[in-house]
Amino acid sequence: MNRADRGAYILLLRLGRTRRLRIGALGILTFKPGWYVYVGSALNSLSARVARHLRLRKQKRWHIDYLRPAAERVSAFLLPSRRDRECALARKLRRIASDQVERFGSSDCACPSHLFFFAGEPARMAELRRFLRGSVPAGGEASVVSATASLTLVSIRS
Repeated sequence: MNRADRGAYILLLRLGRTRRLRIGALGILTFKPGWYVYVGSALNSLSARVARHLRLRKQKRWHIDYLRPAAERVSAFLLPSRRDRECALARKLRRIASDQVERFGSSDCACPSHLFFFAGEPARMAELRRFLRGSVPAGGEASVVSATASLTLVSIRS
C-alpha cells in the first residue's frame, strides 16, 4: 500500500439545469441548477478512488456515482493525509455552503450530509479558497494534474 495515496478529496460538480435523479437507497431527489461540493475519503488508493468518481461508465456503488453523470463540469481536489478527515471537512463545508443534500454520502457516519450546494461557483468564492488552503498540511502545495473544458483534477500534496 502506498501510504502517500490516502486521504480526503473534494469534488465540485456543476449542474446546468434542475435534475430529478434516483440516488441509490435515498430514492429520487431533485437537484436544482448550481454547484455541488462533495467530500469523501479513501484510506487506500486515493487517486484511484477519485479517478473512478470522475469516470462516467462504472457500476454504481456510492451516492456520488448517481449524481456524477448529470454534472456538466467536474473538478477534483485531492487532500492526501494519514488521518481520516472526511467528516471534519464536511463540517467545515457545511458552514460556508448555501444548502446541503440530506444524508447524501453520509450513510456510514453521523454527519447530516457530505454534499453541499453553492449558488455561485465555489472555486471563485474566497471562503472556499481559504477553506482549501486551510486543508493543505503545512508545507503542502497544490498542482493541476489534468484539465479539460469540463474537468479539472488538482492534487494537493504535503
